Amino acid sequence: MWHAQWRMKRSARGILENLVRTPSETGGEQAAAQAFAGWCEEAGMEVAVEEVEPDRCNVVARWNVGRRPHLLLTGHLDTAPVGEGWTRDPLGAEVSGGRLYGRGACDMKGGLAAMLGAIFELRRRGEEPAGDVTLAAVAGEEEDSAGTRALVGRGIRADMAVLSEPTAMQLVISNRGLLNFRVVVKGASAHASAPALGRNAITAAAAVVVELQAVNDELARRPHAVFGPASLTVGTIHGGTRPYVVPDRCVIELDRRQRVTLIWAGVAVVITAFEGSVLIIALPAVAIEFHATQARRPLRSSRRSSLRLPAFGLACRGSRWWSSRALTTSRSRFPKSTTWCAR
Repeated sequence: MWHAQWRMKRSARGILENLVRTPSETGGEQAAAQAFAGWCEEAGMEVAVEEVEPDRCNVVARWNVGRRPHLLLTGHLDTAPVGEGWTRDPLGAEVSGGRLYGRGACDMKGGLAAMLGAIFELRRRGEEPAGDVTLAAVAGEEEDSAGTRALVGRGIRADMAVLSEPTAMQLVISNRGLLNFRVVVKGASAHASAPALGRNAITAAAAVVVELQAVNDELARRPHAVFGPASLTVGTIHGGTRPYVVPDRCVIELDRRQRVTLIWAGVAVVITAFEGSVLIIALPAVAIEFHATQARRPLRSSRRSSLRLPAFGLACRGSRWWSSRALTTSRSRFPKSTTWCAR
């Protein structure tokens, strides 16, 4: 009985249940990292806990068998905020109808659990992988990829890499690029009793948001054969200080998923290539500032690449999670800040 209980706890499902019950919103991954490191040690791996930032770390575990190819298995520990509207406990790991419910169960604690569960299963069978294996559980993917950037910065190398993001059981060999940026709309303050004396930054920002949504709608109509459609999402908007004051500043934060070089022109917005000028907004009587906060190039690996994981595939068989293939790339160069003004 004891052995069966231990085996269940170290199965993919058991690991996932424990991970989901451990909160790990971006910036608060430490408890999940320590738990994951402990399980890797139980699996007989050489474990290093590498600091990314104060109170944040990556877990890098190695199973060295002295052969190539060297396989990197990787995924992120952090999740998006829990949010509202749950009908089940987001940290409860409830299982119902063949599904496990909870924040991060799919993205992507399930993937990490499947990979570590496969290693436990190989150990139980007394088998070895074809070559050295590194399992890296990283911090910060949801916001700035701080953990992965730290991993690359420390010089990690491998012959192949498997990223276990949820992909509806499909092998994925490409990934859209990413551009996060902030648009600052500057107007002029005045009392709301005489609004004509000011320049309303929120009103101007609202016009920008409408144009950006039109851009996103156009992108959705033009999918790429490999990358799918690009997208442009308005994530946050902040402005104003008091209801009786004409706001002189409004900030919009956006997320753009890139595919390839793309040009599309709207009434007030022009988006050009991935590098170079990215956003030009022309509105009367306000100043527009653009600040790029992070950028990643689109990525595609060759279909001729081979990735054979018979042992890991066997250990994961029957699981609801699989792994997508990706390659690591360095951070692209991008201008930090650009300003356009229309007076």
